[in-house]
Amino acid sequence: MADAMVTGRMTSAKKEAGNRVLDKLGINASQAINQLYDHLIEKGSMPFEGPRKDAYTKAQVEEALAYARSLRAPNAFSRMTDDEIRRHKMTRRHGIDVPEA
Repeated sequence: MADAMVTGRMTSAKKEAGNRVLDKLGINASQAINQLYDHLIEKGSMPFEGPRKDAYTKAQVEEALAYARSLRAPNAFSRMTDDEIRRHKMTRRHGIDVPEA
């Protein structure tokens, strides 16, 4: 069977840095690519974790967005301490200014 060529694009800097690592490992780019393909064929997966296009279904994304939209926006009390909230409520309820403790 004749050999086939595999071509990939990357920056020159990445290629040079990768080749230095491959040299330390005692293999070249063709051997590394062959090992990758061997793994893909045998396991049906990548040998390392990468971004997945199918991580979430469209329905899951829509459900998550609906949930996020349903959350209430922060109100004035969310930035107050418990004592400040009590003082504010007393002032509004009884029309008196409650001094800080």
